[in-house]
Amino acid sequence: MYESFFGLNGLPFKITPDDRIFFGGAQRQEVLDALIYTVERGEGLITVIGEVGTGKTTIARVLAKRLPDGVRIASIYMPNVQPLDMLYMIAQELGLTIPPNQAKYAVLESLRAYLIAQYTQGQRTLLLIDEAQSMPLETLEELRLLSNMQTDDFKLLQIMLFGQQELQQILNLPGVRQVKDRIVYHLDLNPFSLEELAAYLEFRMRMVGYRGERFFSDDVVQAMHQATKGFPRAVNKLADNVLMSAFADQSSVVLLRHVSTPVDAVSIQIREHETQLVKLIKSSLPIQAGLALLGLFVIILLFSLLFSSDKAITKVADDHQSNIAAPQTRPSSLPLSVSPVLPVISQEAEPVPAVQGEDNESVTKSNDASMLLSSSSQQMPVGVSTPEVRMNVKHYPLSYWQDNHRKTLQRLTDSTAADRYSLQLMSSPWRLRDEFSVIASSVNNRLPSNPTFLIDYVLSDGRARIALLYGVYNSREEAQATLDRLPDFATSFAPVVVALKSVSKQMSASTALQMEP
Repeated sequence: MYESFFGLNGLPFKITPDDRIFFGGAQRQEVLDALIYTVERGEGLITVIGEVGTGKTTIARVLAKRLPDGVRIASIYMPNVQPLDMLYMIAQELGLTIPPNQAKYAVLESLRAYLIAQYTQGQRTLLLIDEAQSMPLETLEELRLLSNMQTDDFKLLQIMLFGQQELQQILNLPGVRQVKDRIVYHLDLNPFSLEELAAYLEFRMRMVGYRGERFFSDDVVQAMHQATKGFPRAVNKLADNVLMSAFADQSSVVLLRHVSTPVDAVSIQIREHETQLVKLIKSSLPIQAGLALLGLFVIILLFSLLFSSDKAITKVADDHQSNIAAPQTRPSSLPLSVSPVLPVISQEAEPVPAVQGEDNESVTKSNDASMLLSSSSQQMPVGVSTPEVRMNVKHYPLSYWQDNHRKTLQRLTDSTAADRYSLQLMSSPWRLRDEFSVIASSVNNRLPSNPTFLIDYVLSDGRARIALLYGVYNSREEAQATLDRLPDFATSFAPVVVALKSVSKQMSASTALQMEP
């Protein structure tokens, strides 16, 4: 988009959390250091509280990557479950295989045995829970009991709760006093001050290659702080919009009007075309060679037409007209039924992490079909008309999806014989399954070759979903390494690693096929 215009090598203000560009100012580094310190000391229960969009999820992800190798981490991103379900989720994250429908004491005993084994091997175990304010009180109490597991001088399980201000209100309730008493450290994440915002904006620009003078003036920073109140997520959204607005004006300097002026999508498209044309001019030599070859081909074609029979000429003309009337399209509108289909848990599902933005906010725009298809279309020089992009959706009968579901479960059984993992890319309501299959196919065609799976499942509140998984990996580390190498368009979905065993269980219980929209 605007990267080349401003001399950048990437987008500086992505909405989704990016732990590769971690801003340590505004006390973020101090909070991270404090969390690492508490883990090293073996402390019990720690809370990190901040409003929506202050960067809690980013802190949690950076923490998970910077802890020593001797720390095993279990991350729970959707803790709105009952106590027994929470125990199963923790066991699954730790790689334990516990048969379904076990009594709670049996699950607890399995967890205790695992934690003791880790301790005897010199390993620590850390439980990270995001969106902790959404937990039922009885589940919060169960975590308190888990925190009691210890040796004479060492906690077998350390717990960190990341949540919004409502979590503090819950902890202040009389019935939760025992949980609050177990908290050994409490940390707050606050919005940026005016000075911190200026440092943050400059940091993000320079992390993606900007090497000029200070990019955002004092007036612009003040206007942005007033508009966002200093909340990092809101800052990222506004800053991205400001850069697009300046790019539409072809202004290398950000002005006050760019902070408040809505982005003109038509101007952005025109400027992008102009940028592509400049790139073509800069590489004129290979273009001229290509044009020369094209001209030679056209001359040969004309001579062959002139000296062919009338019948042959008529056939060529008819073929040409038919190609114009019915252009060839990639079979992207077909569902990915040829691949083994595995279940994915969305941002609202239980018990596996889902596609989410910072602090678990759904990345709704990333699932929009028109955005995805337009992003994959090629840019054309100014003056060349671009065809309207339409989504060619074929509506399949329910019997097709029933057959797809049956075959998927069979393939899933084969894929989950051992502990394996996959990447969850995106999901959508079940009623939009045909449209989703088009988008999923488009995404698959732009990714390196790997098994991709469409699955159906049902959320705890009864809503049916369809989702996309990418790849099958023998370890969480292998899956994470693939996630880190995904192209930018795929990382915009905020993909996460999921365990296939829990995913299989979710799909087996799916009743989506009985729910016609």
